[in-house]
Amino acid sequence: MPWTEPLADEDIELMAGYVLTACLVLTCALSGMRTSELAETEVGCRFRARTAPGGAARFRLASRVIKWHLFGGVPDEWVVIEEVDRDIALAERLVDRAAGEALFGNFALGGRLENLRSRLETTGNREWWGLPVIPDGPVNARMLRRTLAQAIAERPGGLLAAKVTLKHISVATTEGCAARPGGSQRLFLAEVEEAEEAEDEHHVRPTVQACDDFEKMVAERSRRGACRGLSDGQCRKNFHPGRPRRIPANTPDCEEPMNVADQ
Repeated sequence: MPWTEPLADEDIELMAGYVLTACLVLTCALSGMRTSELAETEVGCRFRARTAPGGAARFRLASRVIKWHLFGGVPDEWVVIEEVDRDIALAERLVDRAAGEALFGNFALGGRLENLRSRLETTGNREWWGLPVIPDGPVNARMLRRTLAQAIAERPGGLLAAKVTLKHISVATTEGCAARPGGSQRLFLAEVEEAEEAEDEHHVRPTVQACDDFEKMVAERSRRGACRGLSDGQCRKNFHPGRPRRIPANTPDCEEPMNVADQ
């Protein structure tokens, strides 16, 4: 099945531009790079994949951090997933520029995404390719960056991980970036957190109760053992739930072995 109808030369150039927009959106959404940092990416910015302990591969991109630095910024690297690495490789093929030249350059993400959305719907290619509907509404790099921050911060130890990934100057900045908005969404998340706490309490309460019951039984056995001349340690040693132990026959005031569970 052909992936598209026959294209003229101009249509091929337009199609390459739309695919480059998709590459830009994906890189922005999954790398957490700022607009200024994406604008500084160059052809050849990908590093060779490095194998980490456990066999996982690490992919890195080179660019420059502009914010909070003097004019021109400072060189830095971003650890990304394999999909972003392949995405950048495709973008380099599409622009067909020499190494060291700007890959994306200055761009307006919202306008480019709106053109992509319109193109997919008017040509019918979205349904033809089986792509999901791109939601209406404005989209910019800040929104994608904050969405990524929230997704990372929700994981264990995610707040520090988000700070490192987004290259924030302070954890307080990350906390503000990862904070959920108010209104109905905040209320919904509060209900989810309350339900999770109730679920945790539901599982913890029986365990605590069983522990308390065990301690009470041991204390009672200790009290009875003291009356028979047994130490607390002997009582604990001879008490095993589910596997009763017998008290030695030479115990004071005991003419024959007794089963602790029968006392």
